[in-house]
Amino acid sequence: MQRWINAKDRTLAELYTYILIVYELYESGEITKHDYERVKRMYLYDTQTYCEMYENVTASPKLFIFCGEGERAVDVLNDLIAAGAINIYEYNTLKQRHQL
Repeated sequence: MQRWINAKDRTLAELYTYILIVYELYESGEITKHDYERVKRMYLYDTQTYCEMYENVTASPKLFIFCGEGERAVDVLNDLIAAGAINIYEYNTLKQRHQL
């Protein structure tokens, strides 16, 4: 059970970190708001995207694609809200949905 929780947390941390990276691209003007919103929707709410990332995380438990070692999903979620990448409704919904 503990391994699943760690894999779930790492998967969410990876997804949230990727959103933060894309948000920074939007803020710097490298991508449009529409492109950012599309990525955000896909990485926050698309179960297929989550499942693919989960498979990557469980296949390579020591490999960190986007987030740093030891990053927890709730920490990256807090970074998202602090940066303005998500709104308070999304923050509360994600925190409750994933029991963070």
